[in-house]
Amino acid sequence: RDERSTAILSPLLTLSELRKNGVTLHLDIRANRMEVPDTPAVYFVEPTKKNIDIIVEDLSKKMYESAYIYFVSELSRDSLEYFARMCFEKGGDGAQQRVMKVSDSYLDFISLGDEVFTLMRPKRSFAFLRDSSAKDTEIERGLKSISDGLFNVMAAMGTIPLIRTTKGMAAHAVGEMLSKVLKEHKNRHADGGLFSRRHTAKTGGGGARPVLCIVEREVDLLTPVMHSWKYHPLIHDLLGMKLNKVELVEDGKVKPSAHYLDPTDTFWRENAALDFPVVAEQVERQLAEYKHEIALVDGKQTAEGAVDESIKGLMSTVQKLPELTEKKRLLDSHIKIASSLLKTIDERQIHDLHNAEVALLEAGENLTSSKSLRTALDMLKDESVGNEEDKLRLALFLLFSTASSASTSSSSSSSSAQLVQEIESALRVGLKRKKESKSPPGGGSTGGEGNSKDGGGETMSQRAKDAMKSAQKIISFTAPSRMLGMEEASSKGGDLLKSMQGKMKIGFGAVKKLISKNRGSLPITEVVMSMSNAEKASGEMYDVFDPIQGSETLDPKPVNVIVFVVGGVSFAEAHDIKSAMANDGRKVVVGGTETLSPKDMIDQLEYLAQQERGGGQAQ
Repeated sequence: RDERSTAILSPLLTLSELRKNGVTLHLDIRANRMEVPDTPAVYFVEPTKKNIDIIVEDLSKKMYESAYIYFVSELSRDSLEYFARMCFEKGGDGAQQRVMKVSDSYLDFISLGDEVFTLMRPKRSFAFLRDSSAKDTEIERGLKSISDGLFNVMAAMGTIPLIRTTKGMAAHAVGEMLSKVLKEHKNRHADGGLFSRRHTAKTGGGGARPVLCIVEREVDLLTPVMHSWKYHPLIHDLLGMKLNKVELVEDGKVKPSAHYLDPTDTFWRENAALDFPVVAEQVERQLAEYKHEIALVDGKQTAEGAVDESIKGLMSTVQKLPELTEKKRLLDSHIKIASSLLKTIDERQIHDLHNAEVALLEAGENLTSSKSLRTALDMLKDESVGNEEDKLRLALFLLFSTASSASTSSSSSSSSAQLVQEIESALRVGLKRKKESKSPPGGGSTGGEGNSKDGGGETMSQRAKDAMKSAQKIISFTAPSRMLGMEEASSKGGDLLKSMQGKMKIGFGAVKKLISKNRGSLPITEVVMSMSNAEKASGEMYDVFDPIQGSETLDPKPVNVIVFVVGGVSFAEAHDIKSAMANDGRKVVVGGTETLSPKDMIDQLEYLAQQERGGGQAQ
């Protein structure tokens, strides 16, 4: 295995499951490995030249009895010929005979559950595709990596979907690329190739083809920085969940303990999308049920009575113990996670921040005159609410909310600019007070609200400045021309980036009008629900590609929907989309270029500003 295949396997298979399937050792291909000449080896790696060279070296050393080689993604003809040539030239005697199989797996994506996936590429996907310093060739390479990843997802699902995209920029480009690749694959293989025998979707709905909705991250800039109140998004946000693994530093221990959350965890499967207080109640209820079941088992073990009844009780106990032991293990894990969450929630007043942001969402185009706006600005100034990152997130949420409201209301450009200044001023005051509250008595000045500096220097960190600056630039790409102005921001990019930004601006005015009229779900959910329903969709907002028919046709209301967000998707959005689709009698799979946490979003906003200052290219 290599780094990529490890990321693919980690959320799917535990060590015990690997052993059950006959895998006694799992080793990194680039590590120093011992020879096991009487044992076959299975390679699951990316089809890179480096990996091919290592495999050939293993063959030449006769490290293993035989080799079964599965490449994560498609092995190009040039790479296959290179592998064959190296086996002949450097593989040693019988190298070709020891290679038992070479196969393309088409598994170059990460499945985090039955209904959620991520490509984990390109790196910093939101920032990468919006970097004005990026060259056209770099952007094209990034777009191709997304299209290739989605092709792998479609191959794994065995379906060629109808493709619908938001207009302009990356989503449209990815949809067009994917449609072309799917069409070419179908034309090359008379039997359907990877889609033979499974030409229609196998995700339910009587075999109807699904619709793939490819969405631009800009349709909803609010949710990625929002404070969620759901169990799964909270864990991702506050505890840094990665590839379904949560690491907690427990009292008295130096090393963090790992907790794995996946669909095999029944508690997780049933409660991941619920509000945190409901999950806490579920933990208490199931713990009480466990104690009751244990008491019954203990009672059977010590009961006196007829021999037959005692034997039956003992057999029942033996059968129940493994199940109860596993239930207790899962409950212990969730008790530790919930306790850690509760501590952080109380310290940072997450619930108050969440309620304030929900109120801003509900205000919609009436935001500027709403009580919720004043409440949020007061929270920004209050040093007792949240940490520095929470305040920055609330400020960004206000900024994006203001832009969304301005694009669908009649507010003037001067009033919008004034509100932006008010948000920045409130953020500075809040950060200043937060800094002073941490200082020793008498250690800091107590200047007025209008001051942006104190005895310790500038109160707003460079990170906060960069994030706010990048947010305003991104707003300008999608907002009406009376907003902050996109000409300066886009003039530095390559021709491809400028072209995508111009096209994107045309389509997003209509999308924002749709969002402003449909409060109740998260903004991106409303867009997806419209995109996947031809009766509600408008050619003004979306483009359609059909790899099979070659025409722009879409079932009126497909039962099976695949949603993909270019620039990253949050778990809050994944659960919200799933809930909305279920209420509409439909099934959905949600994915993105990455799983985006609020910290990830701020990091990428900061990175964009650094690039504009000449920080170098993305790695």
